[in-house]
Amino acid sequence: MTDHGQRAATGQPGAGDNHTGQRAIAAPHAARRRAVILARVFAISFGLLLPLVALEIMLRLFGPFLPGNYDTGQDVRRHPTLGHYHTPGFRGWVKTPQFTVPIVINPMGFRDPRQSYAKPPGTFRILALGDSYVEAQQVPLEQSVTALLEHRLTTSLGRPVEVINGGVFGYGTTQEYLLLDQEGVKYQPDMVVLFFCHCNDVPNNNYRMELINGELHRALKPYYDLDDDATELRLLTPPPPSARTSLRARMRDYSMLYNVIETGVVYKLELQNPREPFNGVDGLVDPTRGKYDAKPTGEWERAWRITDLVLEKLRDRAAEMGAPLVVVGIPEWRMLDRPYWQRDANKRLVESGRGGPDAPVKHLGAIARRLGVPYLDLQPAFQPKVDADSLFTYYLEADYHWTAAGHIVATDAVAAFLAEQGMLPR
Repeated sequence: MTDHGQRAATGQPGAGDNHTGQRAIAAPHAARRRAVILARVFAISFGLLLPLVALEIMLRLFGPFLPGNYDTGQDVRRHPTLGHYHTPGFRGWVKTPQFTVPIVINPMGFRDPRQSYAKPPGTFRILALGDSYVEAQQVPLEQSVTALLEHRLTTSLGRPVEVINGGVFGYGTTQEYLLLDQEGVKYQPDMVVLFFCHCNDVPNNNYRMELINGELHRALKPYYDLDDDATELRLLTPPPPSARTSLRARMRDYSMLYNVIETGVVYKLELQNPREPFNGVDGLVDPTRGKYDAKPTGEWERAWRITDLVLEKLRDRAAEMGAPLVVVGIPEWRMLDRPYWQRDANKRLVESGRGGPDAPVKHLGAIARRLGVPYLDLQPAFQPKVDADSLFTYYLEADYHWTAAGHIVATDAVAAFLAEQGMLPR
């Protein structure tokens, strides 16, 4: 009898049985090892994820308690005709060294308390158009010029007055006209007040001044341009937003913590303003030379001509709604900074009569007179305040938007001007 037969007869395991038994014993061990590895991976992942989830919940409950400068969400997004526009229904915060402000966008896309376009009976409604000065993300909404003006006029007139905040950062006159035409009309305004910012509204209207090397393909917002005879305007529209949604875009929509990390860390490492990509590829150029010339030349002359014609379109569109147009000029901080105009080159510009802080005011005033539009320049309201206190009492240092005190000065001046012009209801 063979050894195999003998082992079989006596019940002793053979070589094949040893391998089978070893495999049977090894299988539970391997399964346990896999389970241990998975448990460890899960524990590590949970340990890393739990603090992130906790931070996300805390941001939603308590606001921007984390240190640093950041936004907790994206309150604007690309728009097919306006270039960019507020995200309807957005709720979030902006945190900087100078301010921490809640940002709430209504269902129609304005930073405004109205929840529908419906106009209450007996209400006198003013639509305020402008850029970031009207949007006023540097102060709580109730401290903005639109909210203050609404309260002031309602109290003084003894009847309901609404001042709709139609400000959107980065807008020039072209986008403000398009916004009036597409959205503003739905509010049935009785008056349109355009806040014209001397900071950048003129170059905002000429793509050759804003885009790197004047390359129109970099534009992400609409521009009007002059025709060959420089007498008519033609609209240049940006490429439509991509239908594809990137992972980063989805994270911006759903996670406050992601926005904190992106705007507070990533963009700073990239030396990028999180809002600039909405205006143009690689952002925009902000020209200063020529801004204060008494006789604009070159692209500044073209920019002022475009501004003139777009303001005419805006006036006519407002008139079609039965709403007269009022233009309010916002002074750039440099216009109010007397030491700035004592520097050599700037002093020579003023003393030679070739320009100075009043030059943009005069250009805009000439346009307003041609159009027959009431025009308020805010420089005389701000200058004595700045002289008596300081520039940074009314303009935020390093940010250069209005402080809460600056919004009060603007409110006082606009309310008095509208009353003097007899443009308010009796």
